[in-house]
Amino acid sequence: MELVHDLRALGLYWSIMTIVKVRAVLWTLLGWAILVVHPQGGPHAPLPFDANEHFRWSERLAHELSYQHTIANAKELTSAERKDLLAFVLNRFENPFNSFDAEMFEGISKDRMRKLAANTRIELIDLNGDGKDEIIAQGNGLGPCGGTGNCIVLVLQRGPEGIRILLDSESDKTASGFEKIRILDTSTNGFRDIVLATHDSASDRTLEVFQFADGKYRMSRCYYATTQPRGIPEGLRNPVITLGCRGIH
Repeated sequence: MELVHDLRALGLYWSIMTIVKVRAVLWTLLGWAILVVHPQGGPHAPLPFDANEHFRWSERLAHELSYQHTIANAKELTSAERKDLLAFVLNRFENPFNSFDAEMFEGISKDRMRKLAANTRIELIDLNGDGKDEIIAQGNGLGPCGGTGNCIVLVLQRGPEGIRILLDSESDKTASGFEKIRILDTSTNGFRDIVLATHDSASDRTLEVFQFADGKYRMSRCYYATTQPRGIPEGLRNPVITLGCRGIH
């Protein structure tokens, strides 16, 4: 009888231990799921997996807008379209969203501001497949750009009621602008997803993924990419990427 009692006790012990281990595994998986669903829980939020498996960054496929293709000289624009776009961008520069934005344009004369607006780089691309091009605009020169080459980026849509902003890189944060742009093959709510990349240092970038929701582009995820410790050129081909980035609140 004592042997049977001991065996039953041992069986109960192992059953309890199995339940404890299973619960521990489930809580761990839940913690990982929270990190994925809420990626902005903190700067450089660690992942239980390689972020590269879920997000790819390509320096080759990303680009700065051409300095040779601006509002002033874009052949795709009619005279009326050029005039309207110039007035819209100039008004945006003259009406900053926040204190950081205002400091960028502080002390710039009206004549210089108009030249900066005219020299804004643009690229026309149909982002929602309706056969009509949206306008991606990127600053050009100190004011809309900082000293490290990060510039204001706008995504604009033309319509019967005029031009409206789908994305303004400075509208909801106090960080600097962006150096590179990549239009992804994926879409959200009918509009192509966009990645904007800052130039943080010679080896590091902040990558913000924008997706379309409720009438405009909104930042959905943020990553931090570095070429270290792999260096150049391997680090450019396969950067180390972590979910979450600095300066995002």
